[in-house]
Amino acid sequence: MDPVGSSEIDDSNIIVPTIEDLSEKDREQLEAKTRELHTLFLGRFTKTRGGFIKRDDGIPGLSGLG
Repeated sequence: MDPVGSSEIDDSNIIVPTIEDLSEKDREQLEAKTRELHTLFLGRFTKTRGGFIKRDDGIPGLSGLG
């Protein structure tokens, strides 16, 4: 039985969508997650008079992005 469409999927024929390609609902969800991740990432730093001091070398978890 032939798969529907019968074209193979590989890295050379996959087009990554842009934000403009997303529905308004999906765009809003992406923007909310981006703000959340931005806040988490910035929380890893402390601003002092001498500049920024890195607090933690770990990268914020991305498991909740689904």
